[in-house]
Amino acid sequence: MSKHLIIYLWVLSFIFVSCGEREDPSLTRLTIKSDSMAVSSAGGSVVYVKNQSTGSIKSFALNTTGGSFSLNLESGEYDIAALAWTAGAGESYFEGTVNCQIKSFTLEGLDISVDLSLSSSGCNSTDLSSSEFLSGGTLTPLRVSSCRQGMSGAFNTPSFCDINTGVFYRSFEVSLEMSDSSDLTSQCFQTNSSNSSTDTPIKIPVGNTGSGFKYPVNIHLYKDGSCSNLIRTKSLDTGLISLLDNPSISNPGELIVESVNNGSYLTTNLFLKDGGVSYPCDGNAPFEIGSGLTSDPYGICTLAQLNSITNNGTYLTKSFFLMSDLDLTGQTLIPIGGTGGAPSSFTGQFNGGGFTISNLILDNGGNNFGGIFRKLGDGGEIAFLNITNSSLTNITSSTQNGVLVGEAALTSSAGIQNIILYNVTIPNNGGESGFVMGKISGSGTLTISEIDITGSNVSTVSNNFTGGIAGRMDITGGIVTITGVTISSTTVDASSYSGGIIGDMSLSGGTVTMSSLSVGGTVVGAGTGGIIGNAYSAGGGSISISGCSSTANVGEAGSINVGGLVGSINFAGTFNMADCYSTGSVTASSAKGQAVGDIAAIGSGGFTRILATGAVGTFVGSYTSGAVSASYFLDTGCAVAYGSGGCPDSNVGGAMGLASSELKTGAVYTGASWDLSSVWTIDENVSYPTLR
Repeated sequence: MSKHLIIYLWVLSFIFVSCGEREDPSLTRLTIKSDSMAVSSAGGSVVYVKNQSTGSIKSFALNTTGGSFSLNLESGEYDIAALAWTAGAGESYFEGTVNCQIKSFTLEGLDISVDLSLSSSGCNSTDLSSSEFLSGGTLTPLRVSSCRQGMSGAFNTPSFCDINTGVFYRSFEVSLEMSDSSDLTSQCFQTNSSNSSTDTPIKIPVGNTGSGFKYPVNIHLYKDGSCSNLIRTKSLDTGLISLLDNPSISNPGELIVESVNNGSYLTTNLFLKDGGVSYPCDGNAPFEIGSGLTSDPYGICTLAQLNSITNNGTYLTKSFFLMSDLDLTGQTLIPIGGTGGAPSSFTGQFNGGGFTISNLILDNGGNNFGGIFRKLGDGGEIAFLNITNSSLTNITSSTQNGVLVGEAALTSSAGIQNIILYNVTIPNNGGESGFVMGKISGSGTLTISEIDITGSNVSTVSNNFTGGIAGRMDITGGIVTITGVTISSTTVDASSYSGGIIGDMSLSGGTVTMSSLSVGGTVVGAGTGGIIGNAYSAGGGSISISGCSSTANVGEAGSINVGGLVGSINFAGTFNMADCYSTGSVTASSAKGQAVGDIAAIGSGGFTRILATGAVGTFVGSYTSGAVSASYFLDTGCAVAYGSGGCPDSNVGGAMGLASSELKTGAVYTGASWDLSSVWTIDENVSYPTLR
């Protein structure tokens, strides 16, 4: 059975207003009325009126039975397209077979009426399928994915939700904003309370692939589960389709868009990345919302709520998420894990939601293990947290210090992911200090990924062991993975064993894998390197480092064992470094090298595809044994002898010293099997190779 929309048009050329003046004869009042078409709140009808001359479109919605609306139109040629649908049995969102029709007409000052007979076959009209309307009688699915997963399992996320973030709204609605009538709004949807994401297909009338929305689509997010406590509204304007081919997930608070062309219609996946958006906060005690489960974490939006974690030791095993930025100026944070000499480990999950803790002055009370989390234990996970303009105070020489974590001591597994540190400071006097954590120990599995540190300073000039990620790694087994680290405009300073990523790596077993590392700034001390200060193993253990770069200036006058990438190596296990480069200055009194300060021994492995261009003149400052292959350094003349052989003419093992012009020639590298298409890139005859 066909549906009908009766379109009434009255031309007012012969109607006079009460003052005796004729209305503008160029205007026609168009009245649109629904007739005998029952529309549920979950269904609706949309009418488009398009001026063929100007291309302008007005859109209207009727979401109740009956009703009418009017508007004035200039005389001219128009298209009217109508779509109608109803919800299927038991369905609570826009759904059902679409009935369509489109007709053209001309307003020439005569009274006319247009009867549009809507049918599913009408949606296959050439005018509909080739323009900005529907095709095939199918409403386009708008898939809203909440990505509200827990953090268990090393931050696993569903396959279609790849932005790796937590979104903590409890319900949402989708509305279509018409140009000249009230919105058409979907039913209220609750987000999935389990660890998997909500995947809600809301089918709405939008344009085909390549066409824009003809009205804004608004997504309303609610704090509660019944769509009554609004957090925010995210509007998708007519430019949405243009975003589909190049979605961005770099800015918190954005709505991420992906598209899949299923043939006859477009599937639009909207991923709501909800970091950096303040939630309503009532200041409830002990926490804002939640039950502490991984699927229903406690919400925190005040310092008092954050301090509640430590005030009750049972909370150290629970799950939490930050709901707003916290400015701690003039306030005191209780370190999570207690204030005494022996802290309790945090073994729960803490999701910062992309929010920022700022102006934190953390007084460690002279105890060991300084940090917001004093110790991270098995099962502990920290993610999506920003810390700015903050520092540690009252630390001791034996303390393991980190702005985030004092020590990660593991026998099973833990993880730290997506952390931003800006202008944070760990002052002198401490030992084993790093921006993320002071020390990594044990035999468990630790994953550290996506870390960004800028404009910060860590200093233990009267003691040893500092690093951008950790001051020291002392493991007896297990697996440590560090990837996606960017450190810039930052100072890492120690009397010895200082590294842009790790100060000292001491292994008697276990596997360490590090990749996608970038260090810039200054790294100071003896046994110092842009990536690693010192790597030591009396037997056992494996270190693999790939895709790393250091532009940091490394070392200082009077130091020894200083290298652009590694300070010193005496590693009886397996050590491999591949596809890395160093460009910063290297300063030391002896054993300084553009890539490595001192290689006492490497059990197996070595250096492959390394480029070092700091103006020192040697690849390795002091060299005993270890494989070096397909590597190059800037030959500026030998500044420091290595071993007993004096200055090298050209190479140490497979490290070749070349002039600057030669090092800017792609043929040098392709001849040594460097991958200049997917790993490295070079601006031929202009600059040295860099990593992609």
